[in-house]
Amino acid sequence: MQIKDLIRIGRLGSYADKDGLFRLISEDGFQPDYWDLKDIFLVFPDNRVYYVTVNNWIRKNGKLFLDFVEKEIPDFVEDSKKTDVMVDPQTFHLATGEETEKLFYGAEVVFNDAVIGIVDDSFNNSQYEIFQIILKDNGKEVMIPDVDQFVVSKTDSVVVVQNVEDLLEL
Repeated sequence: MQIKDLIRIGRLGSYADKDGLFRLISEDGFQPDYWDLKDIFLVFPDNRVYYVTVNNWIRKNGKLFLDFVEKEIPDFVEDSKKTDVMVDPQTFHLATGEETEKLFYGAEVVFNDAVIGIVDDSFNNSQYEIFQIILKDNGKEVMIPDVDQFVVSKTDSVVVVQNVEDLLEL
């Protein structure tokens, strides 16, 4: 797994409070369901990654704080501002029940019963997910919106598409 495969849920404040808690500055759309997440990744600006366990999610004075099982975290976070808090897609999916585009990374894309490429990446355009597909026959990248008109079905390993003839010709 690479950093680009992780889902950012926020960032840490740059220091621990007097109780050893770190403030979580959450992403837009942060949900209380995330509080079930126990195993997270701390990703530093220099791309160092630490896999840590959340002991408790604590709301204090209207702000959200994290209490980590690993008590040495203040030693390496104190020097690093902008530490991203991230989770892997499978853990995110299990904790929240939400599907994420990252679950489909590397999935085969099938059109007319033939594999035409793989999902290389995806992004949300604020309306729906867009799959970035690398075509098998020419290596060209095409983008297919994750909407009923184009996506028939999807699992972690296969995305079946339809009506993409015009998209493939671009």
